[in-house]
Amino acid sequence: MQNLLSRFRLQFQDINWRDLLPNVFLIMCCWSYVPFAYAIQIKTTVFSHDLYSLFAYQACVALALTIISDQQSGSLNSIIPLALSFLFAISGFLHGNVFLFVLLLLPPCYLLICELYLHEFQNPIGLFVFALLMTLSIPVAFTFISVKFLSWSYLIKLVPLLLIFCFYDAPLFLRHEARFSLIEGGIGIALILAMLTRPLKITLFLAIAVVILSWWLLQRLMPEPHNQIFYNLLQLLATVLTFWV
Repeated sequence: MQNLLSRFRLQFQDINWRDLLPNVFLIMCCWSYVPFAYAIQIKTTVFSHDLYSLFAYQACVALALTIISDQQSGSLNSIIPLALSFLFAISGFLHGNVFLFVLLLLPPCYLLICELYLHEFQNPIGLFVFALLMTLSIPVAFTFISVKFLSWSYLIKLVPLLLIFCFYDAPLFLRHEARFSLIEGGIGIALILAMLTRPLKITLFLAIAVVILSWWLLQRLMPEPHNQIFYNLLQLLATVLTFWV
């Protein structure tokens, strides 16, 4: 028990507090922009108080994800925000909508398993499952709470977002992959093709330019704790430009 507390204290001291909150904010914006941009186009949209629980849930998941990315050796500190995300999901959605409750339980469950067995999930399958959960949890919950319905056309529109998550979170899951450059390049090409299914306008071409720039940088500088903000900013920029309304 004493060794566990000592490990927790040391890992707590190793957290980069200066970059923690900016990273959490950027990650939350990446999750929220697409459903928000979609919701404001629907005349019947109502932003209810349930979004407060969802934002608190997002903050906890983003905090855990940032800590896991920062301390890849396995950080006990990430368990605290993950536990809080369970509580926010239970208090906000268990009694209101069981579907949303189950949907929002999946990301923290997956991150908890990744925290305990991170190296076993650092492969293309682990990356895809993570990106799929990120795409179909918070964006779908945000949309359903605001618009009160879901359509297949909206889910199809999330394909570029899925590939954005795959592209920018690849370093976390493929850091030790010998074929990283090849896999990341393939994801980048698939992402650009998916982007081209969006309405063609100047912001879309700027988003493609951001993806190309990001791929060039990823080949030369793997995201580390000291530059994670820069890559999260690029991800947010690519997301906003791709789904600009």
